[in-house]
Amino acid sequence: MVRSLPISNYSDYTFVDIGSGKAVESVRRFRQPKIKCSQIECVLEDATRYHLPSGKLVVYVFNPFGADVMSQVLRRLDESAEQDPREIILVYVYPKFGSQMKTMRNFQIA
Repeated sequence: MVRSLPISNYSDYTFVDIGSGKAVESVRRFRQPKIKCSQIECVLEDATRYHLPSGKLVVYVFNPFGADVMSQVLRRLDESAEQDPREIILVYVYPKFGSQMKTMRNFQIA
């Protein structure tokens, strides 16, 4: 999935997986001889309050929430893009609440 994104230099981006509740265990067990990412950090926080990092982002969401929480997460993402204009690629896999994306002012749906 990441290889198909319009990115020329992956090291310019921070990858954020919102709603990855089991990530801590996955990161602890992760072993790859040809690792391309040297810094992995898991943040256990309320997704509706998470402060997105500055700089270019790839934000990945795999239907982790119900409609209300997803609406708040998308609104927060949109506000972040407005307050700190930068390239943000949102990857929303199986967008159960994809219609909510139509309210985002700072994103183009592709």
